[in-house]
Amino acid sequence: MPLYHDKWKNFLNENYGPVLTEDQLLAEGRLEDTKEKYAELDKRGVVDDLAGADPSGNNAYLGWMAKRLNDYYKEFQQYQGRQDFTERVKQSAKQFHQNKQRLEKKDIYQYKTVKELLDAIGALGQTRSQKRKFEKESAMEGSEIIHEDENFFAIRPFTATASCHYGRNSKWCISARGNNYFDSYTSDGKGFVMVRLNHMPEDSDKREWALVYDQGGELESVFDIEDTETDESDYQEAAVINIIEGVFSGTKYEGKGAEVWEQIKVTENTADDETRVPGIFKAIAKEVHEQYGDELEDLPDLAEAGAYEISEWLTTSLSHPGQTIQHEGAYNVEQDPPGPSVEALNEIQNNFDSQAEHATIGWDIDENLSFWGNMSIELDEHPLSQWSEKVQDEYDTWNGTANKKIEELASEALVQNDIYVDDIEVTWQATWNRETGSYVDEKHLEIQIRFDVDYDEDNNVSGFESFADRVLAYDQNYQAAKDDLLNSLVQNLLLKSEAYEQAADIQQNLARDLKNFDEVSLDEGEINAYGDLHVQVQPLPKFFFELGKKIGTVSKPGELGPELSADAREALMGWARPNTQSVIGFYHNKAKLEIGNREVQAHFKSAVGKLFNEAHAAAEELEKRQLKLDLKEAKNLYQEGDFSYGVLMKSLVYHPDSGKMTVHFYVEIPLRDETIATNIQFLKAIDRLWSTVEAAYEGVVRNHLEKIFADWVAAAEEKMKAFTPEARERRAQDLEIVSSVMQEHFEGWRNFLVD
Repeated sequence: MPLYHDKWKNFLNENYGPVLTEDQLLAEGRLEDTKEKYAELDKRGVVDDLAGADPSGNNAYLGWMAKRLNDYYKEFQQYQGRQDFTERVKQSAKQFHQNKQRLEKKDIYQYKTVKELLDAIGALGQTRSQKRKFEKESAMEGSEIIHEDENFFAIRPFTATASCHYGRNSKWCISARGNNYFDSYTSDGKGFVMVRLNHMPEDSDKREWALVYDQGGELESVFDIEDTETDESDYQEAAVINIIEGVFSGTKYEGKGAEVWEQIKVTENTADDETRVPGIFKAIAKEVHEQYGDELEDLPDLAEAGAYEISEWLTTSLSHPGQTIQHEGAYNVEQDPPGPSVEALNEIQNNFDSQAEHATIGWDIDENLSFWGNMSIELDEHPLSQWSEKVQDEYDTWNGTANKKIEELASEALVQNDIYVDDIEVTWQATWNRETGSYVDEKHLEIQIRFDVDYDEDNNVSGFESFADRVLAYDQNYQAAKDDLLNSLVQNLLLKSEAYEQAADIQQNLARDLKNFDEVSLDEGEINAYGDLHVQVQPLPKFFFELGKKIGTVSKPGELGPELSADAREALMGWARPNTQSVIGFYHNKAKLEIGNREVQAHFKSAVGKLFNEAHAAAEELEKRQLKLDLKEAKNLYQEGDFSYGVLMKSLVYHPDSGKMTVHFYVEIPLRDETIATNIQFLKAIDRLWSTVEAAYEGVVRNHLEKIFADWVAAAEEKMKAFTPEARERRAQDLEIVSSVMQEHFEGWRNFLVD
């Protein structure tokens, strides 16, 4: 048989080239299948690109990558966005391959989105080796070696990462993994040099030292490894003993460095010409001279010199290396004074810049760190001609009443949206025309805002981070503040609005035309429409109704009886519950909270957005085919409108026995001339698609409750195992045993008393 296979392989090689391996055949098959399934991607050359980046070696991840990219292409058309997402898909496949064995789900096709996969990988964290390698590299980049020889290693960290790495064995607050004070102290002008004494015992509190300098290089304080502040002399003495222990390493004198150092000092103070020189002194002197001879005074003639001369040379020479390190540290700090970590500041700045859309922050280091923030609200969509006559007359008058009123309304809108400013100024700027690339004569309003440092934001890295977080929160509230300001400007008749003037007619017409909205009202420059969504979702599982009969309430215990019912209630519901609350009431309330959580609302809005995107895509396709087009769908109302919508959870009615549910659905549209027509079209489209919106909401809630209910039942079943007949019998037996033991104990005690 082997001979036959060899001949067959030779035949194939001669006629058709090399034989493909099983993996190669598999890879080719997967590539062809993917190209056929995603033909549009294949035309663009994307499938081949993904195959080249597949880390499996046989295109095992190709189908998953292509599916993710195909979904993205359907929703987004921007070239750069597609390019960026392509790279993200490639990287996610690479990270999956690297972490596959550590993931709970080891099949990439179990992850429905890139985000789901990356979240799972992110939850793993780095491996220990990855962490150590990254930490070491980061520490080396963020530090400078001050001194290194066989006895000492001294380094100056410039970043918190380096400080944590090199001080990881210590209790220094500048090296702590949490609540680290490195950036705070360096911002205040403190420089640090960490010194390791290589020959001190690993468990010695004198093995590592932190030398703290001021900006001028003056030594301020010294801390041992236990973070105990001590004297400079303690460090110097430990450095001397460390050198002696290095000489003694591997000899019978090992561990006696401190003892011999005391002998050297005593000998220097008491010796005379007749005092014999201990041989160990000569051995230490010879070794120290070999190590540091170029930096020391000439070594005395060991054969001729007396005890005083040798001991004097030793005290001076042994102290020299520790003092040298101290002086080298001082010089380094003086030449490169400590201050806020530029790397840390840049990281905070870059993180802010990547998220903020409307606000800016900045920092500078002169003698001290300073930072600032700004934001501007530009109403360039409303040129001066759209404003009231009073505003047009006074726009260039800095103290005009109209500008002051605008400033007042702007301040109110900002505060209403939790944006607290230190200075606000109303200005009128020339408008830039993006199409012509030039300014036009028409002015537009710009509200310039300044944010100063708050009282608890110190001039250091952590203070800058707190400041950046605060301004970023303001940035996220920008649009809501701008919307409130526009409403106020219209209501105060400063900004012209035909929609506002015709608000009553618009409201009446909508109330007449809308079929599924029960109420259409006017409120502070907005039209609000409300209607009920009626949906059918899962009822509470029958398990809980049966459980309710067993447990009952405090006043009316169930089949388990008063004592066990009380224990079971506490196990399931916790102890702080009303006496009248039943199991069904408890889980009914939990279900309503789950229906109203943010995840459900976000999925619902995503479903509505998808509905309008698909309608718009279908309309575009009809337009391409030159078919008659419903003008109401000619543009993407969801993306171009200016509205808010959702469900009001306070109105939620959920019947736990049937799963029938009703909730108020609302749409709010501002009375703005530039968007009112689109907003009305959106509102009417929602009204036409009411049953589809109900179905979308029902699907989202059903999916969520299905998972939640399954988890609740499993958890309740586990807790109720303690109240089964078997468990009760075991408990009774245990109580009987305890009672018997206690009875024997008391009987013995009684006999003792009687005797």
